[in-house]
Amino acid sequence: MQVGDRRHLWHGLAETALKEIGAHASCWSKFGPPLREGKRAATRERWQQVHDLLDQSVSLLACARRLGVWLNTVKRYARHSVPDRMVRAPVYRAYLVDPYRDHLRKRRDEDPAVPVTHLLAEVREQGYTGSANLLVCYINQ
Repeated sequence: MQVGDRRHLWHGLAETALKEIGAHASCWSKFGPPLREGKRAATRERWQQVHDLLDQSVSLLACARRLGVWLNTVKRYARHSVPDRMVRAPVYRAYLVDPYRDHLRKRRDEDPAVPVTHLLAEVREQGYTGSANLLVCYINQ
């Protein structure tokens, strides 16, 4: 048994958990998605720098030049009155597969090994106009 393997497994598990938590940030976006303290501290510090310069009546372009960041970055920091609101929740868009989601879930629950080609044929009979690749990507989510 190797200790290095355990470490890599735990590290991979932690990274996967953080990605899942980040993917569902819109569920608790009113509270702000959880961030690592290092990123949160850096965001607060940059927000404070931008607002300190703006309080001194420095223009947005001058702020960007002094801080060495893009103008759009300064505008984004200037728009927010609280630094904890800087992180945006991901926006999920609708897919062509969405109307067939319930049918696909039911079929996958009944037979987890059902081939994607069979699922594609079934949803095409129901009116699906998208590609097989889109269906595969949707199922693999």
